[in-house]
Amino acid sequence: MDMVKLKTFYTAAKLGSFTKTAESLFFTQPAVSLQIKDLEQEYGAQLFERIGKKLRLTHAGEALLPLAEQILSAYMESQAVVEQARDSTSGSIRTGATNYTGIHFLPELISGYLKRFPGNKVSVHLEYASKIQAMLMSNEIDIGIVGSNQFRILEESLLETELYRDSITAVVGPEHPWCSRTSISCEELAGEPMILPIKASLTRQYIERRFSMKKIKLNIAYEIENIYMIKKMVEHNLGISLLNSSEVRRESEAGWLCRIPIEGVEIQRRIIMLYHRDKPLSAALTQMIDFLTETRESYQNLLIGSNSQKKN
Repeated sequence: MDMVKLKTFYTAAKLGSFTKTAESLFFTQPAVSLQIKDLEQEYGAQLFERIGKKLRLTHAGEALLPLAEQILSAYMESQAVVEQARDSTSGSIRTGATNYTGIHFLPELISGYLKRFPGNKVSVHLEYASKIQAMLMSNEIDIGIVGSNQFRILEESLLETELYRDSITAVVGPEHPWCSRTSISCEELAGEPMILPIKASLTRQYIERRFSMKKIKLNIAYEIENIYMIKKMVEHNLGISLLNSSEVRRESEAGWLCRIPIEGVEIQRRIIMLYHRDKPLSAALTQMIDFLTETRESYQNLLIGSNSQKKN
């Protein structure tokens, strides 16, 4: 369908004159007549009839008029939408995250992004890391934020950028004698009652693998599935836990828990950003990628932090 010819038909129907239509659309009158003739040949029906100097729609023309108006309106709307997506600073971003990154990273990152670009919108899908990759490949999401210890990119078409490194630290209650310590050795942890996530969790598996390499057996007093219960039990001095620094950052800053770096064993989880290398980058998505890249250092410093309530 030629939108120019359809617009000529619509204008002629409204004005009732080929001459006025030519003036309105800046065409010559013969050009208007030719466009209408071409349109009539395309539909196989006469759209106008002349009675003296008056131009009137035929029955077929009357049937076409409301549809022509809808088509032209939808076409104009599509132009506006594409122009906005191409040129405007506003837009929508579909974000995918794992439970870990979605809970401990994404809310703060989205908040900072929207403060800088208030006209944009961000939707969030929580899935497993492998599912995030599949959603990126099928264009169901625009960008993925995932965390991993030994994460492998399964698709060569995905671009990876490391954003942060989240260290696993020892976590004790505010009344624990270790709360004033600036570090602790992994050997010291061996005899302490530990409150750890369940065996099925990635954090637990990674902890056990790293301590096994050091030939250190942990004394596991409690296995708890809920991270918030673990933190409450540590706060009440029922044991020590090993958790990602991001999971206890706010409690540490508030003085409810104390984070203590572990010497002798490096336990880190990478936080990475993924997006498809062939995906056209909208203004909003470009802004998101740039924002995450530019704020890496400052946000990493927040993750590292320090225990704000260490005892003197």
